[in-house]
This record gives sequence, C-alpha cells and structure tokens, in this order.
Amino acid sequence: MSKNLSDNKQIDNIWILDDESFMQKLLAHMLAELGYFCSTSFTSAATALATYHS
Repeated sequence: MSKNLSDNKQIDNIWILDDESFMQKLLAHMLAELGYFCSTSFTSAATALATYHS
C-alpha cells in the first residue's frame, strides 16, 4: 500500500534546486502529476538560501 505525502502533511511549497533547466522542468512536471503544483526552481543554493532568509 503506497501512501502519498499529502495524506499526512500539508505541503505549501516545494523548492527544486538544479542547475539544468530541463531537469527543473521535468521535476516540476513530475510533481504536478502527483498533485503538487506549488514549486519554485533555483539554479544555485545561494539564491535559494537568500530567498529562504528574506
């Protein structure tokens, strides 16, 4: 029996960190198919962390 994360927790935003735009789009598409539409993509960890701390 597989269990989806949304069964237990509310996920407001998923961050995708990858330096290749193709992989970012692929991961966003895969997450959307699982029902997770709120995703933010970053190409560098520094940018992601700066966004997190602002």
